[in-house]
Amino acid sequence: MFKVKNQDGRNAPLLICDICGQCIEDGALAGVIYEKTGNPLWSDVHVGHKGQCLDSLEHRLGDKYDGWEELYRFLSFITHNVQLKGEDIDEALEMNRQTGL
Repeated sequence: MFKVKNQDGRNAPLLICDICGQCIEDGALAGVIYEKTGNPLWSDVHVGHKGQCLDSLEHRLGDKYDGWEELYRFLSFITHNVQLKGEDIDEALEMNRQTGL
């Protein structure tokens, strides 16, 4: 899930593991799990740390488990589907580096 932490008077958006509740600090070590819903066209999405967190959620979901995806791939799909441009993301990343968020 997304949360925003007040850090030195500024908002710092963070990604929190839906399973353990801890901050995901390394996106390369995270993924998303799809959970089947009552509508076959839609899945709910859970984000978590690879390994124990995602494994435990997969086990808990049982028949509702609908696959998983690397976090970076999932975010690239979102970026495409909401029509964000690479240069806009690059500009935002540079601003984040300058502000330390």
